[in-house]
Amino acid sequence: ALGELWNPWFPINKKLWTSSYVLFAAGCSALLVALLYWCIEVKEWRRAWQQPWIVFGTNAIFAYMLSELLASSLWSVHVHGREYLYNWVYQPFAKIHPVGVGSLLYSMAFTAVCGLVTYPLWRKKIFLKI
Repeated sequence: ALGELWNPWFPINKKLWTSSYVLFAAGCSALLVALLYWCIEVKEWRRAWQQPWIVFGTNAIFAYMLSELLASSLWSVHVHGREYLYNWVYQPFAKIHPVGVGSLLYSMAFTAVCGLVTYPLWRKKIFLKI
């Protein structure tokens, strides 16, 4: 709420990490943590919907390293001459309107790919730690 109140004077801008954006993002994150705490700890709703978060959470370093490697690979590999692999992979999503929906679906697909690679490690109880 404080981030939204401050927005008219100091606009929320993610790229600049304005203090109004930080307040807004922190508030949204705190509300999400409170909701998840209520669902999991208070109501004890422990079901299959938690599985992706467990898989990512137990091997978070591997999932992060994989996402960075995959993202940089998409921008490094060329297909059809001068076109980057990223452009080729993103094209089907870019055609979805409104544009924000296509971008969201691309991000969800990217995360799902990272999850599919991380899942076998979780099944075999292989965890990367620093």
